[in-house]
Amino acid sequence: MSLIYHIQELPRMRDEGQQTFPKLETYNAFNNKKMIKRIALESGLQEGAVMAVLDALPRALKNILLEGHTCKLDGIGTFSLSLAFNKGHEVTINKLNLKIDTEFMKELRKEAEFEKVQQEVVTVGPSKGHISEHAALAHKWLESHPFITLQEYANLTGVAPSTASRELKKICNNPSYGISSKGAGPTKIWVR
Repeated sequence: MSLIYHIQELPRMRDEGQQTFPKLETYNAFNNKKMIKRIALESGLQEGAVMAVLDALPRALKNILLEGHTCKLDGIGTFSLSLAFNKGHEVTINKLNLKIDTEFMKELRKEAEFEKVQQEVVTVGPSKGHISEHAALAHKWLESHPFITLQEYANLTGVAPSTASRELKKICNNPSYGISSKGAGPTKIWVR
């Protein structure tokens, strides 16, 4: 199966022309239930055994990291923590790092096939609409998709990802829009 993409365009600063790049179309967010079924299918293990491992993985990873270790999962990558000072100048965890295994990336690149969506170039630029109009666009999207990502919202409304993030926060805080969020960080999605 091919990876479907479209061409997206960002206006450059200081009239330097346009910048275009390919944007992957995503269809499903694989949750634990779907992942369990896929791993069981590809490994021959019982779904119960796969479920037990996936349930234990976050706890084990958390404890390993909190003990001051890094965690290398062969074929995926290495997890590590980075630290920072918070506003009170106390040390805190800044972020969780994942350095992807180079062989995994090589395999992805080698096996990937691509197919371009036959559509006009999607231009991302300054917002010309009101947040209620953008919420309506998101609702229309959610009629035919199970969720919308931050980048999909930005593409749909023509705003920058930072603006999209602020708008989606306001939309979620107003129950009349009927949109809520699930997840956190880069895996955060918005649903009706």
